[in-house]
Amino acid sequence: MARRSGGECALSAAPILSRRVVFSFGANDSGATAIAPERSVRALATVLDEAAALGLSLFVAGPPPVGEAHRDDRVAALSASFAGIAAERKVPFVSLIESLRASQPWTCEAASADGTHPAAGGYEALARLVLVGGFVDWLRC
Repeated sequence: MARRSGGECALSAAPILSRRVVFSFGANDSGATAIAPERSVRALATVLDEAAALGLSLFVAGPPPVGEAHRDDRVAALSASFAGIAAERKVPFVSLIESLRASQPWTCEAASADGTHPAAGGYEALARLVLVGGFVDWLRC
């Protein structure tokens, strides 16, 4: 996550573009696996600070569930930490974990695939959460 952001943000800072970046984090990026949660939180803070220094408008979508209760509890705690980092920097943040844990399309489709990644219906549920979670308002700013 932190390694990729510099180059991608620099591209978004080109004068002809709208200068917006959405950061979204999956299980492997967000510490649901072997990555220490503190490392993920520091990485988010770093990428937000670096992108803001480029004059980019930022939006953050929290991590989705991974389909295992103990890992999802860890993702929920991490999402709360991400929300705090975003709030400190006045960056809009939408939490996905709790709503998607309760989403039948997300959970059923993920369970019938690899246990983590849903099909189109699950991603449609995720997209709806992002849209009603402030994304459209952010685009209008």
